[in-house]
Amino acid sequence: MSRLPGVVIVVVLCAAAWGQDRPVRKGEVDVDPPTWHCIGARWFVDNLEHPDATVKVAYRKKGAPAWKEAMPFFRVNSVALETRRPPEGITLYAGSIFDLTPDTEYEVRLSLADANGRKTSKTFTARTWKEPFAPKPKRTLHVSPGNGGGVGTRAKPLRGIHAAEAVARPGDLFLLHKGTYLGYVSISTSGTAKTPIVWRAAGDGEVVLEAPEKKLGLNARGLKHVFFEGLTFTKGSPSIRVGGSSFLTFRRCNFDGIYWGIVGAAYQERLVIVDCTFKGPRTWPRTQAQRPLGENRAIELSGVGHVIAHNRMSGFRDGVDTRMSPPVRGVDIHNNDISEMTDDGIELDFSESNCRAYRNRITNCYVGISFQPSHGGPNYAVRNVMYNLGHETYKLHYTGRSNEKITSGGVMLHNTVVRQGCPLRVWAGATPVQHYFMRNNLYVVTGAKRMIDMQCDVKFADWDYDVFVGGYTQLFGKWFRTFYRTYDDFVAGTAQEKHCTRVESTKGVFATDVQPPADFKQQAPINLNDLRLAKTSPAIDKGTPLPNINDGFTGAAPDAGAYELDTPLPRYGPR
Repeated sequence: MSRLPGVVIVVVLCAAAWGQDRPVRKGEVDVDPPTWHCIGARWFVDNLEHPDATVKVAYRKKGAPAWKEAMPFFRVNSVALETRRPPEGITLYAGSIFDLTPDTEYEVRLSLADANGRKTSKTFTARTWKEPFAPKPKRTLHVSPGNGGGVGTRAKPLRGIHAAEAVARPGDLFLLHKGTYLGYVSISTSGTAKTPIVWRAAGDGEVVLEAPEKKLGLNARGLKHVFFEGLTFTKGSPSIRVGGSSFLTFRRCNFDGIYWGIVGAAYQERLVIVDCTFKGPRTWPRTQAQRPLGENRAIELSGVGHVIAHNRMSGFRDGVDTRMSPPVRGVDIHNNDISEMTDDGIELDFSESNCRAYRNRITNCYVGISFQPSHGGPNYAVRNVMYNLGHETYKLHYTGRSNEKITSGGVMLHNTVVRQGCPLRVWAGATPVQHYFMRNNLYVVTGAKRMIDMQCDVKFADWDYDVFVGGYTQLFGKWFRTFYRTYDDFVAGTAQEKHCTRVESTKGVFATDVQPPADFKQQAPINLNDLRLAKTSPAIDKGTPLPNINDGFTGAAPDAGAYELDTPLPRYGPR
């Protein structure tokens, strides 16, 4: 890396890097796979050459005259990394840019300044992806329920999915006609980027793929460039396996009466799951009787570049999970409507960097969003709304692991939480929690014994400008092994939340005047989770500016919580 100030180096985006644990090179920039609306990257900096650096970020559409500012990159705790861990003397900085235009090339400039006054910069280009839609097919084949035969015309359809798969080739559109398609199905024929294979409901009635009871329904492992549209899956556990697949799209599919939904193990790349509905077997509240159902989830993926958006999910242990089998980077989970999860609404577990849960609505869940473990990060929870949580708002501890393991790198911005009990309670005491950043969140609670209850060893936290609404009965907070009776004691002892806002009454916060639940075991309707602010809300103007996160705020300062005053509700669930 050059020591000269202002040197600009163009970094080439290398797709092969996404799935490889290559040796770290000093000065290298890793660009995570862009999604439709986000770009994330990581910069490996020589710490001897640039100690205690800060990295500012600017971006623009390629060729545009003006740069826009984004949030600075975060310094990553290398001890938490599972892959591409830099050797001693190299520090990793990483972060994301949000709310970009799909299918657009951007220039991103990283500007570093260190403690010795030296400066350098790097610039790279990356193109956002766009929502994939199938092109005009090369041929169209009709399919009906059955066990073989047919030629694929409307008059003589192929009988069954096995018969259709036997003749499949890139560019095919299979129109599945109404009826029930029984049994296990395996699809092994891939399309190409220009000639994908499409399996689509014909539109003459419901198309049901009925799996053997509690067994795998559709094997879609190892596929590339295949669409599944408008199909109903039932009885599967899981309904679909997608391990080793890439560029698959699931659109407007219905998963009903299932135990597990879409499951991926090993490496997957750029899977799209949009406008689908998942209904699982669990009911609210969480009970011991549901334990035999195991860790059933609606969606579970590893890999890079996925978009999971505008889905409706209910009745599982977890809604959407990122899982082990690194790399797990550059994943967007947004605008989903998630309810009645007896563990976590969203898990960013085993995420490495730039996995982002934003603008989701979470209702009647035991835990809101889990970060355990976040492998270095930054991994983001931004502008989510959560109503009626039974346990932790954010799961930060590392369950069931030794105290040598840590979870590190969560970023929580502009979330709104309405619940019973302590809004910031982290339960397990054995595992360290490090490098968590929190700004502009709104917590409205009742029955809290304390507002902050961190039972873990917390290091390098940076929490501030949050709004806490609702009285507490015993003390303001606990930070690891120390209790703080008053807010002033807490700030003096922890240096956290120096600029937070504290309000006793929960009245008048929201335009609907919705109140915290009286009993978290009582299932709330999801439309109760409308947490837009009242015009006199105590959350107005209580946040702090965050470039690229709350640009264009309308008052003296950004409003705390998920919504700026007078903004419409996002579209949650299927469009």
